[in-house]
Amino acid sequence: MYRILGTVLKRVTLIKKVSKALAVIVVILAVLGFAGHSYVNHVEKEKTVVTLAKHPKKVLFFYRDDCPDCQAIFHRIYWHNVISHNVVFINRQIARNNLNEFSDVD
Repeated sequence: MYRILGTVLKRVTLIKKVSKALAVIVVILAVLGFAGHSYVNHVEKEKTVVTLAKHPKKVLFFYRDDCPDCQAIFHRIYWHNVISHNVVFINRQIARNNLNEFSDVD
């Protein structure tokens, strides 16, 4: 009888340890997800001036940080750029980042 009780107690202790470990992992993943999301939102709101001469072979991604359609796709494009490093983000809310500067037609 004592053997059975000892085995059950060991299982309960193991289940508690695994549950605590899983809870810690979930909390860490949630914090990392929130931090990553916040950083991408920060990048989206950046207001730096972009010149074409610096990026001759990259994709120019024009967006406005107050546009709902741009906000919907920005995270996907940002994470693609983290992997491929071939996108330049150009915030259209900056007066100096206008299309006339980037077009070939005068």
